[in-house]
Amino acid sequence: MLDVYAVMPDFSAIGTNGNTDEEMKTDFWDNEWYGGALFDPFYKWDENHESHSVNNALKSDLNTEFGNIGEPGTYGRFNLKNIESVEDADGATGKFFVDIEFFATGLDQTTYDELVSLNNTLVTAESGARKWTDYNTYANGYGRLVFYKAIGENYFPDTEIYNPNDPENIQAYKVYETFLENGYGNKDPMYGRIFEHEKNCLVGFLSYNTNPKKPALEGKGFLVTQNADSVKEGLWTVAIETEPTTVVAVNNLVENQLVD
Repeated sequence: MLDVYAVMPDFSAIGTNGNTDEEMKTDFWDNEWYGGALFDPFYKWDENHESHSVNNALKSDLNTEFGNIGEPGTYGRFNLKNIESVEDADGATGKFFVDIEFFATGLDQTTYDELVSLNNTLVTAESGARKWTDYNTYANGYGRLVFYKAIGENYFPDTEIYNPNDPENIQAYKVYETFLENGYGNKDPMYGRIFEHEKNCLVGFLSYNTNPKKPALEGKGFLVTQNADSVKEGLWTVAIETEPTTVVAVNNLVENQLVD
């Protein structure tokens, strides 16, 4: 099986400012509702604190993908690091970043060689910034995006380029996992999860068919606030993030059901 979701992101290697590496581990990976690997069940908890698992089909899908990977040199697991993120920048160009880890298949030789040369490499003062539009089209397949930001003016020496590899001055704040198309999710809803630190986690069928572009639930899904003081389930539309369009019990995430 493809294991792109099986291991927790290395938050401590990304950013330790404000203890966010430990907070991301506790609030995201160790969460009793949606924590752990993406293919693990979502757990609903009742008033007696007994759990009820809500399964998904991702493990089967990953097995199928692994069974059809093709010839060596046409597939691989890659991590494109230190890409400038435009999603949350709000004009703060160069201060927000994303690492994109994904398993790609069906690659031609040129693309495969380019990805091998970029894999796990870091930005330096000499290399300059990595623009989103120069790298996002590589990211196709089951993947994970980890978003982080620079705190203060942690520039490379004698430059005005933010250093994304200075953990003491970096905070991770969001994780997005789903099947990627050009670094984004699909227009058609696919199973996934998006966690935003100190906000909430959406788990279920996510679509990128929104304006402005950002992932939102479309069909079956859950919204769990940071401290689980609010848990909402049902059928959602991409235009609504805080309340389901139709409140129903979601007892499986194996297949989707759209709003009528």
